[in-house]
Amino acid sequence: MATTLKTLKSGGISLDTRDFAKFAKALRKAEPELNRRLRKQLRAAAELVAAEARSRVSPYSKSIPPTIKTRVSGLTVSVVAGGPGVPLAGLFELGSKRSAFGVF
Repeated sequence: MATTLKTLKSGGISLDTRDFAKFAKALRKAEPELNRRLRKQLRAAAELVAAEARSRVSPYSKSIPPTIKTRVSGLTVSVVAGGPGVPLAGLFELGSKRSAFGVF
């Protein structure tokens, strides 16, 4: 599997995941139980990130921590914050140069 790895200006990492997507599709068809177990483990890993984000933001906000959730789609995991009732969560997530809470 050939992948492309590059560091973004923001300091994040970008991966070419096309081969990973093919792997995920093949795993779903060939080993459904293994796929379920892997998704469960991915959700558990994402929950560790979400718990850290909740603890970092809780001194500054009472409304944002409960909105920090994990999502699993295929073998892709996301940790997201906010929703219709909490528009500031996105700003906390992105942080700012003057921010005391930084980027989660």
